[in-house]
Amino acid sequence: NGIFPINEFMKEGELEGSLTENGWIDTDDCFKVKGTDKILGFGDSCTTLPKSGSQLLANKAIIGNNMKAILDSSDKSSGGGSPALKEFKLASEVYLATTGRTSGVMYGGKK
Repeated sequence: NGIFPINEFMKEGELEGSLTENGWIDTDDCFKVKGTDKILGFGDSCTTLPKSGSQLLANKAIIGNNMKAILDSSDKSSGGGSPALKEFKLASEVYLATTGRTSGVMYGGKK
């Protein structure tokens, strides 16, 4: 009956309240888990770019930047403070349908 997340382990503790009513990890446009300051979430169980591996790959530099910004802001020698996080960017649309073992049809749209 469709895809559903298995995130029950997040219903208690530090991440309590970070799930939507349907059980998805609620993330903002910077991949930050809502209700937290320094936890990122990305992938199939999150609300930002869910079930879209190609979009996540297109945003790997932004995810890496945000991870580094959070780690740097946690470093006491850097003075701490709020990290400067970047928002995701949608990549070009790509649709691929195979029509056999060695053939297929592809569409590459614009942003």
